[in-house]
Amino acid sequence: MSNDRFDETFDRLWERALQDSEEGALPPVPAPEISWLRMREKLERERRLRKWRRTFKWAAVTAASLGLGAVLFHSLQTTEAFRSMYEMVYKKKGTSVSIHAGSTYQPDPSKALTPPPPPDDGPPPPPEDNHDLPDEGAFRRVTVTLEQAYREAQFSMPVLGYLPEGYELKEAVVHYSMGETKGSAVRLIYEDQGSGKQLKVLFRKRAFSSIGNMPDGQRAKSDNKSGIQTLEWNDNDINIYLQGEISGQDLEKLASGLSRP
Repeated sequence: MSNDRFDETFDRLWERALQDSEEGALPPVPAPEISWLRMREKLERERRLRKWRRTFKWAAVTAASLGLGAVLFHSLQTTEAFRSMYEMVYKKKGTSVSIHAGSTYQPDPSKALTPPPPPDDGPPPPPEDNHDLPDEGAFRRVTVTLEQAYREAQFSMPVLGYLPEGYELKEAVVHYSMGETKGSAVRLIYEDQGSGKQLKVLFRKRAFSSIGNMPDGQRAKSDNKSGIQTLEWNDNDINIYLQGEISGQDLEKLASGLSRP
């Protein structure tokens, strides 16, 4: 459009606007009802869309819960698994929920929820009697001479007054319990020079024996099919144990010949 044409059109429209203004005519205005109807339709569409979005979201959550319930409660029907989770979570809104998967435990609020501590029955029981030097967790053993064994023992060790013919001392071992400077047990091994048969003489603290509660001097005797005989008794603070392939008569003589200095 040329400038002359534009100026002509502008002047014409301006004069018409002035004329309409003098005559009181107003420009056309759309009815407000129509605008509100259009706005309401827009809002209704937005509300329906929001509702469908919310429904889709809960459908996804339901599907995930259904899968999780099927895994946790695989022995149940799939719908039963989902119903269990629904009852535990939805119907208990606002309260605490306790879930025990695969457990039949029912907590009793009237009882303690933690187990009691182990009873304190004092010191642990002595180790099982092996009828030899004590089998303790920590100890020290030293091979010594007979004279050293008498000096190293923490108790008055009996002296042998009788020994079967042909037997000589082969070994003397002192057992030291942990934290003690004197021996708590002494083992003497005698051997028959002709047959090689051995005789064991064991002196130990009374607490190491399984018959430590028997009265002093009461002897416990036993023998087996291989001919090995044993004799055991208590003497004040110690326990004495004899074992060997000797006759019962020789074993009794050996026991009776022991004397404490």
